[in-house]
Parts: sequence; structure tokens; C-alpha cells
Amino acid sequence: MICLIAFLQTFWKVDLKMNKTNKYKFDNGVIYEQKYDETGVCRGCAFRNDSDACIESQRYVNCAEKDIIWLKVEEEDMKSITQEIQDWKVTDQATAQQPGTKYDQGKLQYTLVPPYALQEVARNLTEGLKKYKERNNWQKVEGAEQRYMDALMRHFEAIRRGEIYDVDSSDPTISHMSAVAVNAMFLLEFMYNPELKENK
Repeated sequence: MICLIAFLQTFWKVDLKMNKTNKYKFDNGVIYEQKYDETGVCRGCAFRNDSDACIESQRYVNCAEKDIIWLKVEEEDMKSITQEIQDWKVTDQATAQQPGTKYDQGKLQYTLVPPYALQEVARNLTEGLKKYKERNNWQKVEGAEQRYMDALMRHFEAIRRGEIYDVDSSDPTISHMSAVAVNAMFLLEFMYNPELKENK
């Protein structure tokens, strides 16, 4: 047995260096780690099918007495800077801009606005211009937000009563619903237009 150990030491110099994590590094660069052997039959041990390595490792730690097994520690190779640059180039080429590229993700899609509903809003505003003469007169109304909320509710209640068209409009085909939409748009504009906020 002593001769066998001496022979193994000559061709495979094993110098186990213990650290706090119970990991041992062999001279061949391979790192093994001790783990508690719950089975007691060396199941999963890295040396289970390598009797020479098993005998040699027991010179340093008697796994039979301590009920441990040895597991090989896989160390991730660090990429060289050159390799990282190469990876970056490959990724960059894969995502290179193609002809006809247009970055419009996340941008507003005004084509989602229903065209016929928008037409009725425009028709209502155009008819209103005949009555009030001055373009965008609605922006100058005193107490505008409260008054447009009241107007919106009047048209909405007319709809609830079953009325479709606004009889007070100079155009008998102007609907109460378009008036609701117009007044709602006025209120939204007062809410979000910074210029109108400053003039309050």
C-alpha cells in the first residue's frame, strides 16, 4: 500500500489545501469540495469510480470516518477582454439597423381615433363658429371649466331622456352626443394645455 501511495504521489502530485469552505485544490488544478454523505455509500462522489484518487484523498481526509463525499467544483472560465469585444461585435451586427427601419414604438397612434366620431366633433365646432364668430372663443369664457361641465351634463341628460339631436343648434342634424364629446374635449384641454392652465 505504501508503494502504491508513493507511486501515485510521483505521477499525480496531490497537495490538498484546505480553506474555510472545505474546498481543496489539487496540483492538477482541479478543485473538489467536501459534502456530507447522507447515504453512507459514497453515492455521487467524484472518486467513486477512481480508486487511485480515492486512496490518495484519504491520506488527507478520511471520508469513511467523517461520512463525506467529494464533489468536483466547476469553475466558470473568465472571458478575456478580446472575447467580450468579439461577442459585442456579433451582437451589434445581429441588431444592425435594416433599410426601412422606423422607431415608432410607444408613440401615439392618432389613427386609432374613430374617424366618424371625430367628424361629428368637427361638425359641431364648425357650426358653433357660426354662432360665436370668434375662433377658439371657448378658451376665453369666464369660469369655463364649470360652465362646460354643466353644458356637458345638459346634453348627456337630454340623451338619457331619449333625445338624439340638439334642437337649439342652428343645424338640426347636430347630435347631443357630439356636444357631449366637444364639451369633454374642452375640459381635457383645460386640464392638460399648459397655456390654458397659466391663464386661469
